[in-house]
Amino acid sequence: MVEMALDMPSKNKVVELDEERRAAMVSNLLLVLCGGRAIQPVVNTGTLYHEALAMGDQKTILLRIDGGVLDALRTWADEELRSLNGQIEHLLRQALREQGRHR
Repeated sequence: MVEMALDMPSKNKVVELDEERRAAMVSNLLLVLCGGRAIQPVVNTGTLYHEALAMGDQKTILLRIDGGVLDALRTWADEELRSLNGQIEHLLRQALREQGRHR
């Protein structure tokens, strides 16, 4: 059941979950399935990514961007439940890591 719940969002192109989000989803699903109490909704207002917590290190920049690219990023951010800024930073960090330029 948990495996199906993890596979369905990406299979139906609803959202792609990275490993940390998959782990959080498994934890939540197991709590619901195995817990002895009534289910209550939880709204996550935090982040799984510790790098995002270091607000003191963030800088403000002006970004010029094509309107179509901006719309696509905004849609992608909405699908992954991130802010537009969070999505852009996530993608930049991912690209830097893939190129060996960031931890």
